[in-house]
Formats: sequence, C-alpha cells, structure tokens
Amino acid sequence: MPRRVQDIIPGDRRSIRNIPIEPIQTKTEKPSKANSQEKTGNITPSRSERGRDIQIRKMPLTPPLPIKKSKNSKKTKRLWYSLLITIPSAAVVIAVSGFMASTYFSRATFTIVPKIIPVSVNGTYVIKNSLASLEKDSLTYDIITVSGTASSAVPATDGPLVSTKAQGKVIIYNSHSSESQRLVAGTRLANDNGRIYRITGSIVIPGYKSSGGTVLPGSIITTVVADEAGAGYNISKSDPLSDFKIVAYKGSDKYQNFYARLDTDISGGFVGKKKIISPTLQASTTAVLSADLKKSLLIKVAAVIPNEFVSYDDANIYDIVSMPISDPGAGKAVMNIQGTLHAIVLKKTDLVPLIAGKETVASFGEMKYEVSGLENLKFSVANEAEFSAVKKNPLIIRLQGPISLIGTVNIEELKNSLAGLPLGETEAVLGRYTQVISLEKSTGELSPPWSPRVPTDTNHISVIIKKP
Repeated sequence: MPRRVQDIIPGDRRSIRNIPIEPIQTKTEKPSKANSQEKTGNITPSRSERGRDIQIRKMPLTPPLPIKKSKNSKKTKRLWYSLLITIPSAAVVIAVSGFMASTYFSRATFTIVPKIIPVSVNGTYVIKNSLASLEKDSLTYDIITVSGTASSAVPATDGPLVSTKAQGKVIIYNSHSSESQRLVAGTRLANDNGRIYRITGSIVIPGYKSSGGTVLPGSIITTVVADEAGAGYNISKSDPLSDFKIVAYKGSDKYQNFYARLDTDISGGFVGKKKIISPTLQASTTAVLSADLKKSLLIKVAAVIPNEFVSYDDANIYDIVSMPISDPGAGKAVMNIQGTLHAIVLKKTDLVPLIAGKETVASFGEMKYEVSGLENLKFSVANEAEFSAVKKNPLIIRLQGPISLIGTVNIEELKNSLAGLPLGETEAVLGRYTQVISLEKSTGELSPPWSPRVPTDTNHISVIIKKP
C-alpha cells in the first residue's frame, strides 16, 4: 500500500531545538509573499528553497561544563604565598649582605698636610770640641778620622842603596795628675811588640781636668821616629795596636797613667835600593792617586757618620803624604801614598735650635720634626788658618742657606687612634696633632660614601702625608 505523505505542522511548545532562524537578506532583495507567509509558521519551504544553503547562527547545544579545579591548584597557591614571603626576605638578606660587604670592603683615606716652618740661615757661630768643652747645651763638634792608601806601578830605574827610619805622630795623654809633665827629646815609647820609638823634640803634657767626677786627660801631639831603619817599624792605624808606654816610667804609677796612641800612621821605614822615577811622571801619578784616595775616603767616612750628625765637604781636612817607593823588579816602581781625612761633624739636635731659634723648635712641643735642607747649607771655616784638627781648638764657622722644619706623625699610632670611629669624630683625633700638622688643610674620606665608620682593620686605612 503506498505510503501517505502529509505536511507536519509543529505545535506551539517552544524548544531549544525549535528556534526560528531568519535568512540573511541583501539590500536589493524584497520580501516575497512566501517569506511573509513563512513568518506565520503556517507554510512549508518549497522544494527549490530546500535545495538552497541557508546561513545559520551556531549555538552550543548544551551549557558549558564547569571548570574542574586542578589537584595542583593548592600547591600553586602555596607557591605564590611562599614567593610573596620569600621575595621581601631575599631583598632584606641582599640588602644586609650588601651592607656587610660594603662595611668589610670599606676603606678610609686621610690626607695629612704637615706643619712646615721655613727658616733662612745666615750666621757665624763659635763651636768647641766636645772633648774639651764641659758646658751644657752648647754647640760642639766632633772629628771622625778615616785613613787609606793608594798605589800605582810606574816605569823606573835602579838607584843607590838607601836606609830610612819610619816616623809619624802620636798623642800622649796625662791622666796621672792635674799638673803638667815635661818630656825631653829622645824619650822612648814602646808598645807590646817591643819596638822602640823616640819623640823628636821636648814637650809639655797638660794636666787633666775634672768635672762632676769625669776626668778629661791632658794631651799633646808630637812626632816620633823609629829606633831603627826598616819596613818592620811601619805601623798603620788600622792595625790592632796596644797603647805606647813611656819606658822611663816603668815600675811607677806614671807608667799606667801616661800613655800614647797613634794620631797618624808611622811609615817610611825602608832598607834597599832606591828607585828613580821621572819627576814629571811622579808628579802626575801623585795627583791622580791623591784624587782617587780622597774619593775613597769620602765614601768611607760617610759610611761611619751617625744619622744624628751632619757633615759638610768644606769641613773636611785631608792629610796626604807620600810613602817610600817599593821595588817590584822588572824596571818598575810602585808609588804609594797615604791619606787621612778628618771630618768635622755637628750634632743635629744641637745645631738646629742654634740656627733656627729655640722658639721655632719649641713650637712643635713634645712632638717630632725633621729638617729639610740642612745638609745643603753653605759651610765655611772663618778661622781656617788657626784651626787644627790635631789641636782640636775652637772652630768659627759660617752657615748660609734655607732650611725647613717639617712636623712628623707616627702613622701607625694615628691609624690605631682613628680605627672604628665615625668620620665626624676623626677631627678630634687629628686635633691632637695640631703642633705638627695643618688641621684645616688635612682631609678624611670614606669609601663607599655610605660607610658609617672608619674600618677597624688598620690595613684598610691609608694615611697620605702631603707636603705643599
């Protein structure tokens, strides 16, 4: 039986599946009669309309499902909470660590400008030998003596046979009595090696002087000559020697209290053929040897002058003598010279108050100072003709030139005083040194600038002495 087909008209009940869909119209298209009838819901689309694509709006068939909470959501919350707590804490730790690091690596630099007093020196001064003067707080001089020899081989011819006796100078002392003692020419002196030397002229030895229990023996310099010829009587001041005794006083108290010591070498003793050298060659060789010997003596004396003394080249006294010519054979002769340098030295602590003034020195109080330019002063001896390094008589000197007195600071002591102080309190410490530093010109600086205090480690503190 054929199937019956009829139109099905939907009822009035609305369903989410039964939402009318309006076709999209263009601007030029006019609604047709069929379309108007379609709106009433009583007409079925024609066959041609069923074959045409109709645009629709897609709608979800069912409501969206609710979002399920992840199992890790609680962990995520805890992570955010921990981050909120940790980040400020880390910032604090970093800040504190940075502060501690800056404190550990902090540095302090203090630039100190010392107090400087310029002085123009131009004066004449009388000074006495320190051994002869018993006055306190007076300027005295000392003499440092060094000796040396120089030699050179030159062409020569043989001469006649000669025999000479050694001679030199000695200082004879009297610590026996305050009364003077006379010795006649030919008086014999002997040392421990048994060789005899005689004084060449009559002399009078002054008596000793006494002050406060201190005895200063009287003394006099005299020339002696060996009792026999020959090189065996030659003696150098550098040789280990005993004192000379007066042979005539042996067995009495005078034997111990009268004694002699070398003032110069005893030289010239020789027995043999005399070498003959051209006078011109001998003169030129002697000049060269003397110049070389003076240079070596200056080096030698500079090495033994104490730091607390000052010496001037113009205050040096040289004594250069020719010694016997020796015979090495083969048509040669060896020329020998001997030199002695007497260097006059002055004690700085006595000289500076005299030339700079006691008030100037007193301005430094109990603190120390150094003197610049003292060694460069122009020095001259006013009584050069009368002065003798052997006699050690008073010396008249002239000094000219500029010097500067410069305050000094014990750097390690200053560092220890500054360590650990706030920068504002360091000025009070530096104020203790106003006698030797210029406080208004001195500065202090901390690095990095926010460091609260001077480092406690003195190795992190620098003190720079800046002279203007």
